[in-house]
Amino acid sequence: MSDTNHAVNSVLEMDEDEIRQRVNLLKRFRSMLEVQRDRFRDYLNVLEVQEQAIVEGDARAIEAQAGMEQQIVREILSVQKVIKPLEGMYGRMYPGKKPEITRLQSSLQQLQSQVLERNRMNRELLARQRDELKEKIQSLRIPKGRKSVYAGNQTPSMVDLSA
Repeated sequence: MSDTNHAVNSVLEMDEDEIRQRVNLLKRFRSMLEVQRDRFRDYLNVLEVQEQAIVEGDARAIEAQAGMEQQIVREILSVQKVIKPLEGMYGRMYPGKKPEITRLQSSLQQLQSQVLERNRMNRELLARQRDELKEKIQSLRIPKGRKSVYAGNQTPSMVDLSA
């Protein structure tokens, strides 16, 4: 009888461990999705500020925003490296998706679409600004160099030493 109780207890313990693992996985996955969502929101804000800098023609602000953009993209990619395996484990452990996780994933996809669209718009705006600058540069007439103050004087270039 004690062997039967021991077997039942080990099954219960395994189930508790499995439940604990699943709960931890779910929490971790949810947490990483929220972090990723926050990174995309940050990226969207940077792109909005960058758009204003492009419109104003502020090269330094554009450069600063591009640096921030690169940093956020690196963060997004590193978080994505963590999310991918968690997503696979989550799919195996929870064949039926949880509504909260589905909402987070949907929100994340929507933000990603907004970021891609805003990024495309900024690239187009920057290309237009670049083309306008090229046209302005080409339309500038570079004045011929100024003549020397002595250019108008007829000064001899040889001296007659025979006299």
